[in-house]
Amino acid sequence: MIPLAAVDVDHTLLKVDSFRRLVLSRLDPGLAVLLALRGARALSREAFAERVVRRLRPFLDDAPAVERFVDGLFPEIQPAVLEMAHRAAGAHGVIVLVSASPEAYVARLAARLGAHAIGSRFVDGVFQHCYGARKKTMLEERFPRARHDYALAVADDVSDTELMASFRESFWWTR
Repeated sequence: MIPLAAVDVDHTLLKVDSFRRLVLSRLDPGLAVLLALRGARALSREAFAERVVRRLRPFLDDAPAVERFVDGLFPEIQPAVLEMAHRAAGAHGVIVLVSASPEAYVARLAARLGAHAIGSRFVDGVFQHCYGARKKTMLEERFPRARHDYALAVADDVSDTELMASFRESFWWTR
């Protein structure tokens, strides 16, 4: 069995919410409308994320631009979280960043850290929002329990309760 450590990204691995930072860094009138609709609860979390990711697709497909964005996230990394994940995964295990944020940049962040990534994304035109119970489902699809020892999960939000409960050990990170 391959040891696996899963780490939430926003407000866990990173001190900040990277998705919020992305939206504000690319703010335009269309995104402002989406923010207002979400603030008024006229859009669900998933509908908001899908529309934002769709709107930011040109940016998310621009590798150099995404690399620059990820550069800006590195100062926000919390070394203690990364150290916990490395200890749990050991020399032969895997670390997986699991996030509701777009996989397009979460994967680049993960690659730089020698980790894997699972995030919100479009598959065959259908949006897969990696949030709540779906985090666990998406993780198990890519890293089956038959091959992986779910050793440690680190997260900060109650929406990750189901994910956390599926690990041998879990650590609730507080801001």
